[in-house]
Amino acid sequence: RRLGLDPNSQAQLFGPARPEFGSAALLTLMALPERPTAVVVASSRQVLGVLQAASARHLLLPGDLSIVSYGDADWFEVCHPAVTAVALPVREMSERATGLLFELLDHPAGRHAAKAEPAFKTQLMQRASTAPVIAAIRKRRAMA
Repeated sequence: RRLGLDPNSQAQLFGPARPEFGSAALLTLMALPERPTAVVVASSRQVLGVLQAASARHLLLPGDLSIVSYGDADWFEVCHPAVTAVALPVREMSERATGLLFELLDHPAGRHAAKAEPAFKTQLMQRASTAPVIAAIRKRRAMA
């Protein structure tokens, strides 16, 4: 919003962590009257479908579209362009989930105290699949 952008609810698509969904979601987004300049993808499997659909549509990354994944995969570094990602602390998340599960098993419902845990610390792995939004907006305006 600070950059004058207003999120479009039609551009918020949710679905299974499968390449087919990523591909279909990107095709849906690119058919909107105002195409997105960037997408945030929820899983590495969806990213695969997004990349396939972008390639099929001859979209230049990041010139036509920036891609960011929520969750990092090793293969993102060897893509062309390499995929920008929000790296998640999977080990820490797994350990906390396991600890909570054991706590629930040790203390049946209603007899355990919920603890306020800090949010997980993520890390942006900035790679080549993103470009500044200002540049994308200027390019679109010049083409109009």
